[in-house]
This record gives sequence, structure tokens and C-alpha cells, in this order.
Amino acid sequence: MPQNNYAGILDLLRVRISLVPPGEEAILKETELSKEFGMSRTPIRQVLQALEREHMLAIRSGYGSCVVAYDPEDRAQSFQLLRDLSWATARYCENVKLDQAKVIEYAAIAQTISSANVRDAESYVTLAGRLILLHLTEVKDPILRDALMSTFWRVLRWRADDVRNDPEATWDVFTRTTMDIRDAAETGSFYKVMQAIAGIGDDFVEQIKKAEEADKGNLSIVTG
Repeated sequence: MPQNNYAGILDLLRVRISLVPPGEEAILKETELSKEFGMSRTPIRQVLQALEREHMLAIRSGYGSCVVAYDPEDRAQSFQLLRDLSWATARYCENVKLDQAKVIEYAAIAQTISSANVRDAESYVTLAGRLILLHLTEVKDPILRDALMSTFWRVLRWRADDVRNDPEATWDVFTRTTMDIRDAAETGSFYKVMQAIAGIGDDFVEQIKKAEEADKGNLSIVTG
């Protein structure tokens, strides 16, 4: 049953957008969403405007709110940006301490991920989205928070595609990295949480570079 409130619809549409394959586009129409959620078009328009500010949608005259396709060449750049913003956030929030409720929530999400029976793209995005929102509650600077949120969700759209292509391997990495984040949270230091995320970003960037180099090598063999 759809959540007929602003925050609930916003979260639901973030997940829905993240499940659009990166190479494809999609259109979100106010009239259809208004009917789906049983709300007038005004609050739906406000949700779509919020998603546009997060760079999850682009408003195109004559079409409406569009989920834009990503260029495959931008995949590595997305992970690099997440890594760099995570380091910036770690430095900015160096003295931020997590309260016990947050530490428990990190542990609960990690446990849910590690024990999940359904390991599809939607489950991945939903659980990763919970982690994203948990991270962002500690980032008080609005500019940094908005940049980090937009980048997290962009990367998540790439990772959802990875789940579709190789669910077991992608979920295993998800479980392992979430445990690293949980362990960092147990120290009570948000700096260490963001440091762990930056390290995960480093790993992804290196993997992407190696894959690109391997592809170039294979191409040179074929064309050489």
C-alpha cells in the first residue's frame, strides 16, 4: 500500500527511480502518480521538484519528469565522486559522535542485509536507501548533504544494475561492506563511518579501472 505522505512517497520514488536501468529513461507523470497515491497534483509536484533538486529527475518541457539515461563512461566518475565526497564529509564531521540509537540502527540494518532471503535489486535499493538516510542525518551542512545524497543515489542506480547482472556476487559485497560500516559505527565515530565508505569507494574505483583496462586489452587483441 503506498504511503500517502510526502516523506513516504519521496522514499518510494527514490527506490523506483534507482531501479530504472542506467542506460534507459523513464517518465513520471503527475496525473498517474496522483491517482496512484490518492493525492492532489500539488503535493505530487512538490515531491517531483524535490527529486529534481536531488538530480534524480530532469524536467523536460512537453514530457514531464524524466529519469535520464546515464552514459556508461560516467560509471567510474560516479564512484570517484562518492569517494571524494565521503572523504570531505569525514573531515567535515570529524568530531561528530554517534548516539547509541544510531549505532544500534546501523547494526540492525547490517543484520537485515546479511540475513536477507530475497536478494533482488529492489531489496538492495530499499536497504541501501535506509543506510543512506541514516548517514545523512549526521551531515548538518545542507550543501554537503545534498551533494552526498545525489551521489549516493546515482551510485545506487549503477549498483542495482549490478544486482540484476550478478545478484550473488553483488549482494556478498554489499553484506561485507555493510559489516565494515557497522564496525565503524560501533566506535561511536561518524568520521570512521564515512572513512569506511570512502574506502569502499576506493575499492570500486580500482575494480572499475581494472575492468576497463581488461576490456581495452581484449579489444586490442581482437583488432590487433
